Amino acid sequence: MRSLCGLVIALVGLGCGGPSKPAVGGSQMVILPPRPANCELDIVTVRPEDMAPGARFGAGGQYQMIGVVALGLKQGTDVLSPEVRSLVRPKACGYGGEVVSLAAAGDSSHYVITGNTIRTVAQTDVLFTVWGPRSAGTEPQRF
Repeated sequence: MRSLCGLVIALVGLGCGGPSKPAVGGSQMVILPPRPANCELDIVTVRPEDMAPGARFGAGGQYQMIGVVALGLKQGTDVLSPEVRSLVRPKACGYGGEVVSLAAAGDSSHYVITGNTIRTVAQTDVLFTVWGPRSAGTEPQRF
């Protein structure tokens, strides 16, 4: 449930402007050492069976969900384009991610009011899940 709330907040937050330039947001859920901003990432499709206990992305598996990257883009943008990858990579790598998967993509529109002007803005909202190596946990640190 915590993950779902984070996803919704990330997407709604990106919809508060116009996509004159891409909006990039995210939420980190697990603290891992960051990787270089230009690190290599695998992109995969994670099916429900991949998240079963003991499966690659399931409880006890190789990877754990460590965060999400949310984008607000010009409507019709290819969600796997080089431009999108260049926006996702630094954030996912900064979270310590090794793998990303497309969680959701869709078009939305909303009104923007500036002074006496009302305009409709359409955009493509994209959400990537960031996966990192499953850790046994970290030692407590002073906050």
